[in-house]
Amino acid sequence: MINKNPNLKLAGSFRSEIGLLDTYVHLWHYKNYADYSDWFEKLKRDNDHQTFNNRIAKYVKKRETQICLSFTFWGTPQVRNEQHIYEMRSYT
Repeated sequence: MINKNPNLKLAGSFRSEIGLLDTYVHLWHYKNYADYSDWFEKLKRDNDHQTFNNRIAKYVKKRETQICLSFTFWGTPQVRNEQHIYEMRSYT
C-alpha cells in the first residue's frame, strides 16, 4: 500500500494488550482530507488491493476507520523508532 502512494506515511502500528484483545490499530498520516479521499478512490479501483481485502476478509471480524485531527496543543505526532507503550483513549 505504501509503495503505491509516496505521500502516505505510516505513523504507527499498535496491538492491544489490555481491553479488546486481538485488536490492531494502524495510524496513517495524510496531508489533508483531499489526499485521503483521492487515495481511497484509487484503492477502490486497485485490483491488488481488492484481492488482498478478499483474502483477509475471513480473518477479520470488524473493521472501523476514523478521521482524526490532531490537537494543536499536542502538535503533530512524530514517528519514533524506539519501542514504547501507548495508551489510546477516546472521549465522546
